[in-house]
Formats: sequence, structure tokens, C-alpha cells
Amino acid sequence: RIIDTERVLFDIFPFATHFRYPWVYAENSMAIHEYCIVKRVLDGRKHIILPDGGLTLYSRGYARNLVHAMMLALDKEEISRGETYNVADEQTLTLKQIVEVICKALNVPLIEIINVPSDFLRSDNAEGLVCPWGPLLRKRSASHEIMDVGKMIFTLGYRDLVPVAEATAITAQWLANNLPDHESAIKVLQDPFDYDAEDEYISAFKAGDRERMRMVSWKRKPGFTAFTYTDERNPFDGLDQNQRHSGSYDPKLKKRVKPVW
Repeated sequence: RIIDTERVLFDIFPFATHFRYPWVYAENSMAIHEYCIVKRVLDGRKHIILPDGGLTLYSRGYARNLVHAMMLALDKEEISRGETYNVADEQTLTLKQIVEVICKALNVPLIEIINVPSDFLRSDNAEGLVCPWGPLLRKRSASHEIMDVGKMIFTLGYRDLVPVAEATAITAQWLANNLPDHESAIKVLQDPFDYDAEDEYISAFKAGDRERMRMVSWKRKPGFTAFTYTDERNPFDGLDQNQRHSGSYDPKLKKRVKPVW
């Protein structure tokens, strides 16, 4: 669908400049997934569950850096017309490094990383196991998601206006002082912040007891966020992609009306 949309765009506007954005973060962002980490730190949690030791790399984009890239394209219109650019921070942190930067920014000791191998939830015996890192990675898999920003660097001269570690720290500090509405954050990030269930899950994992992990009672199962692109059915709301994007536009209501599942 994304590729089809891009083709239609250039069919209609052949001299457009198209920017592909990653997960955007900054002060006042609509959905700051760093909140999943910040809230746990503020709540005094001593550990956090991450897949594969938190080594997953995925592209992010600090808002000021993304605006900087757009301004470069505007200043070099003769180069950027009719082109598509992957736009993201030049440097990419691992999930573990993001946790480290946030802990340092909030002046707390690094919390313990509970290393759950991602294959543990993808094996033949994984049915029924909850994926605690879904709200952080927007999927069950811990595979890397890196956008190649070389074209933007070499043709437009892009460099990060704000270094990624500094941008992450600024975002974490702003979040700590401007906490979002908690229920709205749960709805968007699909993180239940169910610490009792997390502790039981960790205890069962350390004991190697899969059945006990399956039996953990969650207030609501962690999902893959409201913006996931995974084909897997989302455990938070039970919807797959076809159901999520189903419905038709109602001109009277001026919005898309979804069927009740």
C-alpha cells in the first residue's frame, strides 16, 4: 500500500519531493515510545524486559533533524525535485543504548536489562506467550530496521543538527516533566505498565518455565502500538491489518467508519 501510494503521488506530481520518515520523537510528539522507558524509570522499576539483550537497531528521527533535512531539500530544489529520500537520524542507537541514555538523562542508575531471546517467542512452543517488548519495537520480532540515509547525506549535505544521544536525553527530560495523559498513552503505545505481571513473567522466564509464563495474568496484553505495520494479529486489540484498515468513508461524519469486530 505504501509503495502504491508513492507511485500514485509521482504520477500526479512528478516533480514532488517525497520524504520517508521513521519513528519520530521529540518534545510534544504525538506518540513518544520513549515513554515506555521513562515511566518505568520514574516509577522506580529496577529492570526492563528487552529482546536479545537490547541489541536491536531501528531508525528514529528527532523532529528538529527531520525539519533540517526538509529545509535542505527546499534550499536545493534543483537536486531534490522528483526525488524520494529516507529521512532519519544519521546515528542509530540500540534499544539498550536508548535505555542507558534515558537513565543518565534522568539521573538514575542503569536499570537491569532482562534479556529474553527473541527466538524464545518464535519457537514451536511459543504459542500463548506474551511479547513484553511489543510497545517498544511495534512487533514481536527483534530484527533490525535501518533506513539508508546516504542519499540525503551525499546529495543534500545532511548531518544531524542535534546529536541523537542529546536528542534522546532532551526528549526523556521533557517527558519526565510533562507526562502525557496515562490512559491516552496506554491506548496509543499499547503498554499496560502491568508491573506485577512483568515481575511474574520475569520470574517464570528465569526459572525456564514456559507454562508458567503463559499463565501470567495481565491486566491487558502488551500490543504492537496503534501504528504497527506487522501482519500479525495485535494482542492488545485482537485486530490484524485488514481489520484495522477496514471500513468506508462517511461524508456526513467526515471520517472513516470501521465495522465492529
